[in-house]
Amino acid sequence: MSVRSVETEHAGGQAGVEVVLTPLGARAILGMPLRELADVMVPLDAVLGRRASLWVDELAAARDWTERFAILDRILIARLGGAADVPPPLVRAMNGLTESAGQVRVDSLAAGVGWSRRHLSRAGYTPAQWVVRFTG
Repeated sequence: MSVRSVETEHAGGQAGVEVVLTPLGARAILGMPLRELADVMVPLDAVLGRRASLWVDELAAARDWTERFAILDRILIARLGGAADVPPPLVRAMNGLTESAGQVRVDSLAAGVGWSRRHLSRAGYTPAQWVVRFTG
């Protein structure tokens, strides 16, 4: 995952599915704060477990995009089934960020949920960690 734009290239064709998650969604599906993944390259199975390679194969073997999206829905829902609870102050902070379209200061978000900026950061929610993309 990277907090900066990354350009990659390779010879040949490629197809893929981009999954965009909110920071809270990412935490629930990945089972860890985004700060643990910021600016590091990790294999998919390091984040999603041993089944990740099976899921990749299953998605690649799907007959069409409708089937791929159904598989992806099943995978994401299964991941959410085992999701850890997210502390309510983090939910309120992310809602505040979303409602402001990213235009609110982190200090204001933290104060609004009764946390310090430092505490919010320790929980894995700094501005750079809110905008993270998988690369590969």
